[in-house]
Amino acid sequence: MDDRPETPRLPPRQTTTAGDDRIPARDAAPHGELDDVVRRAIRAERGRLRMTRARLAEVSGLTPQTVAGIETGERRVRVVDLVVLCRALGTPLSGLLRDAPTDDLVALGLQGTDAGAGGRCPWWL
Repeated sequence: MDDRPETPRLPPRQTTTAGDDRIPARDAAPHGELDDVVRRAIRAERGRLRMTRARLAEVSGLTPQTVAGIETGERRVRVVDLVVLCRALGTPLSGLLRDAPTDDLVALGLQGTDAGAGGRCPWWL
């Protein structure tokens, strides 16, 4: 007989659709302004380049479903996806985050204030 206490089991993680990188059901509400900014920027840059979703998927190595999911908000953008999307679109991350809320940029360490620079940050997006 085993005297170890039984390990509690967690309920299965529910998602809005199948797949590990899909949005968990509890987070299925809008993810916030930063996500929207990134999605809109990816879609706009792809449009500016006159690139189809299929072509962006091909160049980035992502599936067309992943690109569509990112652009529509069905799928959250992972950091690794941002890297390949920036490369495929030929734009730096700062270009995709140009319209992001200042609070988010400060939290990411991409914008802030520096008392030694008169309250202005020497590095901007």
